[in-house]
Amino acid sequence: MGFTVDYFNINIDDAIGTLTTNTIVQGCYESPGFSSPLCDLITGAAAVGSSPSPTSPYRANDNTIAGQLLNSQNVSTFETSGVDLGFDYSMDAGPGVVSVNLSATYLHEWKYRGSAEDPTIDLAGYFGADPVTTAIVAFPEWKFYGTLGYEYDCWSAFTTVRMLGEVDDFDPSPAALATHIDTTWYQDVNFNYFRWENVTLTGGIRNMWNQQPPYVTNYDDMNTLMRSYDTVGRFFYGSVTLQF
Repeated sequence: MGFTVDYFNINIDDAIGTLTTNTIVQGCYESPGFSSPLCDLITGAAAVGSSPSPTSPYRANDNTIAGQLLNSQNVSTFETSGVDLGFDYSMDAGPGVVSVNLSATYLHEWKYRGSAEDPTIDLAGYFGADPVTTAIVAFPEWKFYGTLGYEYDCWSAFTTVRMLGEVDDFDPSPAALATHIDTTWYQDVNFNYFRWENVTLTGGIRNMWNQQPPYVTNYDDMNTLMRSYDTVGRFFYGSVTLQF
């Protein structure tokens, strides 16, 4: 039997990030006498092959700011902390062995700051754009993963329960109809048969109860978070593994 408790606190300074047009323009124009280093990132219409405005070389013909340098730079900051919990146990049960494996993660904070000019956001307990991949994903405060298994002779069977805690839209639109996702549970089952040497037969069901993905308003044109939740539904699979 084993039980673990791990606290993590990770800080990354000068991470790779990209300044947005709004950040560059606002930081430059709000600085006294356009003295901010952000002003150097506005190169003007001619630098990008556009015709400049007659009133300013830094604006295009339609009078919008032009030639912003949106290349990646070491300007971002990440900070995350939380607790990982783990429990393992196995014992003889009848002719075989039963095993239990439980793990849970509590996410206390998941903070990101795009640059010194940007505000710090904390995504723990919310869903929104991942600052690294820009994909819309969930950052639940609680995640749980538990497996119960039984092994005897030449076969084994396992059932796994997965849980993602509730989350809210980090930046909901006033017109959004669905901005909250309840705690979501999945159950999987897996069977293995290894009577023959170097041959293993495997089969199972993923998302056994056909849990449907949560509905949220206007994300990835699917109205759900496909990178965080199961969008396939109940899924049967099987395989044969040969070892040489």
